[in-house]
Amino acid sequence: MSTTRLGLFSSLICLAFFTNLDANVGERIFSLKVKPILESKCLACHSEKEGKVKGDLDLSSLDKIILGGETSNQILVPGKPEKSLLLKAIQWKDPEYEMPPKENDRLSQEQIEWVKQWINLGAPWPSLKIQTKYLNEERSKLITDEGIIFKTIGGLSDDWTYRRYKPEDIWAFQPLNVVPPLPILPTQLMLSFENL
Repeated sequence: MSTTRLGLFSSLICLAFFTNLDANVGERIFSLKVKPILESKCLACHSEKEGKVKGDLDLSSLDKIILGGETSNQILVPGKPEKSLLLKAIQWKDPEYEMPPKENDRLSQEQIEWVKQWINLGAPWPSLKIQTKYLNEERSKLITDEGIIFKTIGGLSDDWTYRRYKPEDIWAFQPLNVVPPLPILPTQLMLSFENL
């Protein structure tokens, strides 16, 4: 094999590896971050399954998002967050497109960054099986950068059962540190306090 062919072959392998790596990162971000955002902030008004499709925009699947709505067919442009109206809407950069519409439901800066990163990685929407795999992997880790899963007898939903807490928020449930016993005071010192 010539040096040129070997170089081309190596480049293609590296490209395939890093493309797959990006897809895996994107799938993970979607499964753990973006999908819960869509479910909690968007689907009540933008999902045929939920009974409402405001603005003719259904956000319940990648195919439906890419179709767009009555306003635009560039709601989501995979790999191009700057061209995706979805990102502009959740950033509240244009008064015409502020989503979610209620100010107290706005996404946090961290949530916006997750959506932006997901779009930048090609907006992968993995199968339910792959989403469940990522979710179960994350739930099996009791401690992560996002906090601690505090074992309980279970919550009313998986969101509560697998909720993560910051260590400082559950200080009362942490084991006590062993405190050394207090020194025994000599009796003369004790008697002097009684005479006060």
